[in-house]
Amino acid sequence: MEYNARDLYDFLVDFVASNDIPKAGVKGPNSGGIVVGGWSFAGGWMLALLAYAHSFPVGEVDPGTYVRRVILYDAPFHVCGYPPLNGDISGSPLYDPSLTQEEKIRLGPDYASGYFKHPNFVDALERRTRRTSPPPSLSTMTAEEGASVLYAPPVDVDGSDCILNLACPPSGAWAVLREKALHVHDSESDAAPSRSWDAVELTYLWGDSTVWEIVWGVHCMKQTVQEAKTAGDKIRRVTFVRIKDANHFMHWDKPEDTVRACLAATSELEEVVIGSY
Repeated sequence: MEYNARDLYDFLVDFVASNDIPKAGVKGPNSGGIVVGGWSFAGGWMLALLAYAHSFPVGEVDPGTYVRRVILYDAPFHVCGYPPLNGDISGSPLYDPSLTQEEKIRLGPDYASGYFKHPNFVDALERRTRRTSPPPSLSTMTAEEGASVLYAPPVDVDGSDCILNLACPPSGAWAVLREKALHVHDSESDAAPSRSWDAVELTYLWGDSTVWEIVWGVHCMKQTVQEAKTAGDKIRRVTFVRIKDANHFMHWDKPEDTVRACLAATSELEEVVIGSY
């Protein structure tokens, strides 16, 4: 994942160099710069970027001074390095051992893009039964629209996402990335080329009608941040933004709320809530 982080880092350098981008925070804490987000499984790339960016050599452009915020955009628990709720991964057809690969591919889209009603306590998150309304986002799209938002090869048996899903959880790699991403590198003895990344905010953006894997991930991350603060650990600014009645495809069903959420003024004291029921 360090190599993937470097690819993203180099892209940001080129993007800043090729565009008239003001540095982050020049006119206030929520101004200037760029916001970088990784949706769903790509949340792992966001953690990798924050985990390793400070160690990459800095040329004429230090991208850390231009990135205002990095977003974990509806990222599931396992990408953030957490175990499943009560050790149980049931619910998602993608992890159901009783299903063939063809059945997983057929059932997965409606599950991932469905709407779920979750209670206020995490031990009873809804894992299987979708709400009857609204319908799953992907079921409302034309074939052309569906093709524009999905790229299936990474989730094939030998695809990149599938391989990472099999390798990272048992190895503990996701958890290592999370801890490296959360903790800042401000020691005087730290020989890192750039400490500008320590000031970059990490925002966990989620929809409260999304699949349980994301809701559980948010709960775990909140707990991790609170424990780190209680212990006096030096961590970066971590914030949470929730979109009401939004599913995993909120950018399709609620695009305006999603943009507002990505750019919202945040607080470390309380979660920001966008939208309405």
